[in-house]
Amino acid sequence: MIRKISKLVSLTMAAIIAMTGVAAGDSFNCFAGNNPDSNVVAQAAAETVETNGFKTATAVSTGSINCVIKESTEKLYYKFVPEKTDTYVISSEGNYDPMVILYDSSESFIASNKDLSTINSNFYLEQSLTAGKTYYYMIGSDVAVSSPISFKVNLYVKGDAAATSGAAVIKNSTITTTKTAYTYTGSEIEPVVKVVSKEGKTLTENEDYYVTYKNNINKGTGTITVVGYAGNVDKKSITFKINAKKVGKVFSLNYTYKGKKITPKIYDKKTKKLYKKTDYTIKKKTNLKKVGTQTVKIKFKGNYKGTKTVKFKILPKEVKKYKVVKKTSDTVTVSFTRVKGATAYRIRRYNSKKKKYQNLFTTKSNQVTVKKEAGSKYNSFMIQTVQKVGKKNYYSEDGCFVSEK
Repeated sequence: MIRKISKLVSLTMAAIIAMTGVAAGDSFNCFAGNNPDSNVVAQAAAETVETNGFKTATAVSTGSINCVIKESTEKLYYKFVPEKTDTYVISSEGNYDPMVILYDSSESFIASNKDLSTINSNFYLEQSLTAGKTYYYMIGSDVAVSSPISFKVNLYVKGDAAATSGAAVIKNSTITTTKTAYTYTGSEIEPVVKVVSKEGKTLTENEDYYVTYKNNINKGTGTITVVGYAGNVDKKSITFKINAKKVGKVFSLNYTYKGKKITPKIYDKKTKKLYKKTDYTIKKKTNLKKVGTQTVKIKFKGNYKGTKTVKFKILPKEVKKYKVVKKTSDTVTVSFTRVKGATAYRIRRYNSKKKKYQNLFTTKSNQVTVKKEAGSKYNSFMIQTVQKVGKKNYYSEDGCFVSEK
């Protein structure tokens, strides 16, 4: 992914060229048409191009040339006849926003440029051209021009590094990062790069090149690719490591008895993040079917590392429903179905002043009589399951709530 810039702007049109006539590196001013629309790219498909521009187009060949645009309405026309049928590329270099449109021999529109990014608007185009046919292309400015601007245009057969050796700055540069190894974070890791040319010049991101990242989230080897504005022929990649993160304190929630094996979910104690089942394996465990305190030994893997021992509780089932047996003005008697494995039942009532539940009494019977709280309109209480394991009592997480008038 491109760091700190948007994805490459969609191809407004592909276009390219290679040229026959002007020597590589020559600087010149070319003929301009009189179209008053400065944003030619947006109007390209519908624009009727000045015939005079095509008639006076300058013949060029493959290589690099310097272009100068003096005002917003100025357009530079070129004529090119490919020597061989192939895919050709045209790209620009500079700190401005030029554009290009490609036409066939009948002066009909073929394609237009795409900018390399939303920050640096140099263009890069590709187009298949036929040997011996005449093509025209027009270069202008995509933005208002208040004073003359100059920039370089590279034209070459795609993949021909020799044709763009002058533009292949990145391929011959040294690329470094402050670190070569990072720790997994769960997010994209995008190391900042430093690019120094063969001549010792420190290059500027989004002016001289842009950066993409691959495999930069999970543990493993990530790839950084620096792409120069000469296009795909000028790029260079380096790698970096993403190491597993050491796990800190963890915990598990409690579970209600199901009569079958329970596999606990593991959470990070600090962030409360739930680890995926693919992040760890359970190496050692107690009986995960029975009510009581259970212990598991967790070994982390993949993006995490470390071994942890986790304890959690399996709690008895809750009383599901009740039946009113008798009512008086201040008492209610209810019965309920016994819970398998229960050793007792705890009756509790919510204290609104203290804002918590308080115990009323514990019984082994599945029928209880509870007195209404003084001044209360309803006789409300909760029946909670109790199961004794060894010397310790375990209580259902919730209970059966009773509220009778």
